[in-house]
Amino acid sequence: MIVYHGSNMEINNIDLSKCRKYKDFGQGFYVTTLEQQAIDMAKRVVRRSSAGIPTVTSFKFDENKLDELNVKRFDEVSEDWALMVINNRNENMIDIGNELTNQDNKYDLVYGPVANDDISTVFALYVSGFLRSYQLAEELRYRKLVNTKQEFCQNIGLVTSSNLARMVQMRLEPTIKNVLLLHKVYGVSLEWIMLGKGNVLTKENIENK
Repeated sequence: MIVYHGSNMEINNIDLSKCRKYKDFGQGFYVTTLEQQAIDMAKRVVRRSSAGIPTVTSFKFDENKLDELNVKRFDEVSEDWALMVINNRNENMIDIGNELTNQDNKYDLVYGPVANDDISTVFALYVSGFLRSYQLAEELRYRKLVNTKQEFCQNIGLVTSSNLARMVQMRLEPTIKNVLLLHKVYGVSLEWIMLGKGNVLTKENIENK
C-alpha cells in the first residue's frame, strides 16, 4: 500500500519525537491513502508556517505487518471516534489509560476519518447559529427545540450564558460533554461537528422535521 504525507518539506526519516502532541489520534506521523488529501494538507502547512513549499512524500506500507501492531480502527464517524479525537486534543486529559485516547501511545496505528483542524470553530459556528445564523436559527425555531438562551445552555451542559458567549468568541473550548449533548439533545450530526461535512442535523432528525 502507498501512503502519502503532506508537509512543507520532504520527509526522508520519520522522527516521532518531532511530531506534535494533542493531535486527533495522538502524537504520531499522519499519512493518508489519498494523494490529493496530502497535497491539500501540504498547502495548509505552508500557509500556517509561512515557510517551505508544499511537498508530498510517499511511503510504502506493508499491510502484512498489521497483525504485529496494536491497531485502533474507526471505519466511520461515531461517538467513540468523536471521543477519541476530543480526548487526544485535550491537554488536561487525566485518564490517559482510557481506550479512547492515545496520549500514552498505546496504539501503534490508528485509522479513521480526519476531523476539522479546529473543533471549536465548528462548535462556535453552531452556537452562533443559534444566536444569529438564519439557517440554524430557523432549524431550531421550526422544531421548537429551544425557548431561551438559558435553556440552550442548560441542555448542552453550560452553567451560564456567559460561557456560551465565550464559546462563540472561541475563548472557551467545548468539552466532550458539550459536543455529545449537542448531538444527543438537538440531533446535531457528529460528522458535521467533527468533520464539517454533511447536514447539520442527523438523518433521523431531518426525516422527523
